[in-house]
Amino acid sequence: MTHLVDENMSSDAAVVFQHFFELSVDMLATASSDDGTWRSVNPAFERILGWSKSDLIGHLIAPLVHPDDLERTQAASADLDRGASLFEFEHRLRCKDGSYRWISWHAAVREADGLAYCIGRDVTARRAAEERQAFLLNLSEGLRDLAEPVEVQKFAQRLLGEYLGATRVGYAGDVGDGVPAQISIIEETAQRTLIAVERARAETALRRSELKYRDLFNSMDEGYCIIQILYEAGRPVDWRFLEVNPAFEKHNGLGNAVGRTMRELQPAIEPKWVDIYAHVAETGESLRFEEDSQALNGRTFNLFAFQVGNPDDKTVAVLFQDITEQRRSEKELRESEDRLRVLVAELQHRVRNMLTVVRSMFASTAETSENIDHLVDHFVGRLDALARTQVIVTSSVDQTVDLENLIRDELLSVGVHDGPAVEIEGPDVALSSKIGETLGLAFHELTTNALKYGALKAPNGRLNISWHVEMDDGGASKLHLCWAERGVPAISVNPSRQGFGRELIEDALAYRLDAETRLEFRSGGVRWSISLPLAG
Repeated sequence: MTHLVDENMSSDAAVVFQHFFELSVDMLATASSDDGTWRSVNPAFERILGWSKSDLIGHLIAPLVHPDDLERTQAASADLDRGASLFEFEHRLRCKDGSYRWISWHAAVREADGLAYCIGRDVTARRAAEERQAFLLNLSEGLRDLAEPVEVQKFAQRLLGEYLGATRVGYAGDVGDGVPAQISIIEETAQRTLIAVERARAETALRRSELKYRDLFNSMDEGYCIIQILYEAGRPVDWRFLEVNPAFEKHNGLGNAVGRTMRELQPAIEPKWVDIYAHVAETGESLRFEEDSQALNGRTFNLFAFQVGNPDDKTVAVLFQDITEQRRSEKELRESEDRLRVLVAELQHRVRNMLTVVRSMFASTAETSENIDHLVDHFVGRLDALARTQVIVTSSVDQTVDLENLIRDELLSVGVHDGPAVEIEGPDVALSSKIGETLGLAFHELTTNALKYGALKAPNGRLNISWHVEMDDGGASKLHLCWAERGVPAISVNPSRQGFGRELIEDALAYRLDAETRLEFRSGGVRWSISLPLAG
């Protein structure tokens, strides 16, 4: 410190000066104007550049200067020798690890000792930000008049390659590991390129003049605003709207926003919004994201937020769109697709079951048919009965079958109506599709038999179909139904022929529906009764 402390300075002042010298966050140094060597440096040199005092004192300054900055540095030294002062002279100094940092110097030569007294400040971050901003500005300027997406991509690739010193630049879904600043500029370039591709023609008009920009600003469908982040005790707590476009209010419902803060407009706004915008303002990272806000009536937004203006101003531009209805429609579409898949699965199940029934019905009909005409007649009739049941099932919202409609449809298919010869009575009963399909076939067989041999053929024949529902001991509903014919003059009380209809009524119903059935061939006509649980 021989060359730094004035000999006339008191000891106390010297101690104070020494403390300032040692503790300063800026780089403080003296250098010889005669031989260009360092004479004293403070600890900030080692913290910023990595060089210790022993590395520097007595050594030349010039070897540390970036080759591209050496000529300017020598000219500045000559100015100092002539008595001039340096103010914010910036050049790059080599660090101990081989990298370079930008240092801004204030310096003057003291005549008493011939030393240059220097104060240096690390401005690397600022220079990097300026270079980044200049690159992004050049990128935006270059994209201004490009209307074709391919041209936009080629231009952005070339400019990014020049900025990064890369020989080849392409597009990929993942930039991988790398220097964060490079990753950030790559992501920013990709974002801006994407915007240019999507809005190339609009941006051409937008950048040609302020008037055209304003026209687009006022007419664009998306909401747009510029906001400034507000801090309390160093923490972001709110933001102020500096500028909004006419579509702003349409998308978020906030009126008269310019000059007011978000919490003035909506005190209940979620803290996550402040955190997101503050991140953009503080890091310069552009974000494209979707987010919802219960405070803004449950709206969902698609947003693109990016830093604008001086980074110290903490201003952010936000381009956004209310996509609540779009997301609601997508949700309804997904739900509709889910319901469709369920219906298709049910349909496939029903078709498989139906084919099983048809196959069984055909086999049984074929076994008991006397000839091909007999087979066709009976099989077509049974298919028609099955089809009628399916019409009833598919026309019902809850996929159920009304018992009375099932009976009447079968009788109407052969021209039989209510009247003196036919009585139908019973309460409303909704059958499951499974029960309806099976009972529908049973009613078809009984109707066909009555039409050919029974009460629907005999002049004095009578048919009574009645039912009621009871609760069993377990609280389950049970249907009791009776088909009773009378007035049939001649009928075999014990027919020997065992056809499909009889197998269905006596055996299949019991197996498929867990039913109890009884078929009686009385002297006055057929009587059939069935009891089955309605939960089937």
